[in-house]
Amino acid sequence: MKKLLLLSILFLSIGCSHGAKNYADITAYEEPTGYKTLGPADRAPATSGEPTIEWQRHNYNVAVGQRGGSVRYDAKIEQIMKWTVIVNERRTRQVPATRRVWGNCYDYKCTVENGGQSELWNAFYSAPKAEKPQKLADAIAGLNKDAKELVAKGYFHSKPRSWNDFRDEVRRAEKNRVISEEVAYEILVNHRQRNFVNLGYAADSCGTVEYRCQKYETVLVDEEYDVPVERTETKVNDVVHRQIEVNIANPRLQSFEKEQIRITVGKEQNEVRIESDLTIYDKTMSHEGATTRIQLSGNDRVRIGLPGEAYRGGPKLLKAGPEKAQFSFNVDPKYVPQANNENDQL
Repeated sequence: MKKLLLLSILFLSIGCSHGAKNYADITAYEEPTGYKTLGPADRAPATSGEPTIEWQRHNYNVAVGQRGGSVRYDAKIEQIMKWTVIVNERRTRQVPATRRVWGNCYDYKCTVENGGQSELWNAFYSAPKAEKPQKLADAIAGLNKDAKELVAKGYFHSKPRSWNDFRDEVRRAEKNRVISEEVAYEILVNHRQRNFVNLGYAADSCGTVEYRCQKYETVLVDEEYDVPVERTETKVNDVVHRQIEVNIANPRLQSFEKEQIRITVGKEQNEVRIESDLTIYDKTMSHEGATTRIQLSGNDRVRIGLPGEAYRGGPKLLKAGPEKAQFSFNVDPKYVPQANNENDQL
């Protein structure tokens, strides 16, 4: 049932109470430190930095209800050595690659055998021996760096008198692996028309024929490669154990609340930090050997805003009186103060 409350924009002051409590509602868990002890396979430190050694604080969380509670645990405080190493990290990139696919190619079929009259052939056959590879590469489109090998092994020793002769010489070099299939494809398929015209073969005596062939196309493929990167390595050098006893009295909680207390413990005796969400605690400590006893007693409440889910709709009414402004709205019943609970904020 909705309740209509007349509220004053005024917080209640909260008193302080002390004394023994019936402890209950304790839940505790240890936060993982994330370190591991490494064995003989430890990598050597990178040259970019020397190892560092430091003591890591131990963290422990306790969930506390209205009745407080107590907990005892072993705080394992580790001395950690850290250093950097250089490792190869495998990555992937896309690179161009050539693949073969079946398709239709075109060629010339000629009837005249007196072709090959061109300035490019003349430059090649009249060039000194040292210049012949470059002149052959200039003459045949798609040949490029393989021209030197063709000249050295006697290919194109005499001028091809027809396109058929030219094609046969290219195929002979391909068959004998002087040039690759890809280079032959560049010469006879991709640059077919350019070579036909530039090398002086008569178009009026040739026809075009179609045939099935394996074409070469460029695609992007994944390639793995290694990149040297810095990575942090850790190793446990030493461990100190502290026995921690915590008693929690008088948490300043509303009837439906729980809070989390975070306990951080260092290597030194008085290196203890307490953090809580809703209660401001008075803390006393005593030490006996490796045991530290901590007494927490709630002294005040951390004021929090009324959460949005408390509002249950209905009209918001504002009334300005002579002494103070007042407003009213509908709230979730659990936020209504209960009898004898001084920690209820409403």
